[in-house]
Amino acid sequence: METLNSVIQVLQLNETFFIYLIVFFVFMLSVAHFLLKPYYEKFEAREKQTKGRVLLSTQLQKEEEHLNQEYEKKLVAFHQKFQKELNEKKNQILKTHQVQMDQTRKEAQDKINTALESFQKELAKAEEELGREAPQLAKQLKLKLIQ
Repeated sequence: METLNSVIQVLQLNETFFIYLIVFFVFMLSVAHFLLKPYYEKFEAREKQTKGRVLLSTQLQKEEEHLNQEYEKKLVAFHQKFQKELNEKKNQILKTHQVQMDQTRKEAQDKINTALESFQKELAKAEEELGREAPQLAKQLKLKLIQ
């Protein structure tokens, strides 16, 4: 205790210093309790919200990536399905076209053959008539030339 008294005497401190010291600590405690504590609580609440939002943001980014991958897979599957259906329709149309072309060629060939047969019959008939009428025409020509 003597050392404390000697320190107080060397520093020339009186009782008011200790009263000021006590007032200072009471003031600091009340400031800490009434001013700093609400700010600190709001700071912690904001930090928790920020962490929550960061977690939510991370979760949403992962979900977005997952949905993008799922969308890409579905898009590829749809494209493949569409290409397959398109190729099937194209092949079906080509087959139908080929059948129609073959049928049209056959019909055209049948008409050509019918026309050729008809022409050959007409030609044979004309040759036959000409063969029958030729002697008569020759006689008539002879008579006309003689006259």
